[in-house]
Amino acid sequence: MSILLIGSTGFIGKYYSENTRFHNLFKTSRKKKRKYIKFDITKNSIEKIINQYKIKKVVFFVSISNPDKCEAQKNYSTLVNVTKTKQILNFLIKKNIYFIFFSSEYVFDGKKGNYKENSKKKSNLLYGKQKIAVENYLKTKKKNNFAILRISKTFGVEPGDNSLFTSFLDKAKAKKVTYVASDQYFSALYVKDLVKIIDTFLKKKIKGIYNVCGDEKYSRYEFLLKLINYLKFKNKLLISPKKFSFFSNNKNIPLNVTMNNSKIKNKINFKFKKISTIFKVLKLKYR
Repeated sequence: MSILLIGSTGFIGKYYSENTRFHNLFKTSRKKKRKYIKFDITKNSIEKIINQYKIKKVVFFVSISNPDKCEAQKNYSTLVNVTKTKQILNFLIKKNIYFIFFSSEYVFDGKKGNYKENSKKKSNLLYGKQKIAVENYLKTKKKNNFAILRISKTFGVEPGDNSLFTSFLDKAKAKKVTYVASDQYFSALYVKDLVKIIDTFLKKKIKGIYNVCGDEKYSRYEFLLKLINYLKFKNKLLISPKKFSFFSNNKNIPLNVTMNNSKIKNKINFKFKKISTIFKVLKLKYR
């Protein structure tokens, strides 16, 4: 089974390609890179790659996911996140090629939290609107040989990967203070849980829309405070809580994007890693 990873040089794409149990993978990169197929979503056709490598399944990682970057480059981000994305996904649908598309917790307005798959989608954030546009487009297709995974804020455990916990620990090691939002709440997702879920979906060709997030719902500050307490840090001043407005002038960023993951847990009988288990791993890596 030949699997194509479109846009696999980002955080999740790298973790997935390094940890998946599948071997017959073909990876694309916008820039010329060893062991990657050069592919620019805004310039190149995917048909040649699909035919040449006899691709049977696709994981679509491509996205400009930084909300501020989307706003700053409105036309370009819409081209990538909506126009070209829909063109490629439409081609895959016509070819009846199973694919996984990643949506976001930002399709919700962040006023209530604990959103389910059928909760009303509403966002004033451009990035959220872009994801809603693709979700709505896919919903109109009669052939639904695909899955939409709405993923939460995702983190890893490898030093230097610049995710939620490692970024803090790398700075703490250098005795630098981490300023962190205390008023935005989400259900943090361990990236290796996501890897296992993607593998399961590819193997079984599971279809439909699913929220993919951890069980525990806190702010960034609360997540890091728990880590500090677990590691018994003497200097708790290495973390400083701030309002989200301190980090971004974008007033449309939703502040409570916690999601309900019951549907996916029941569908594939999956247990998400507890944060306390993650802390044990981090303690070993940052001995």
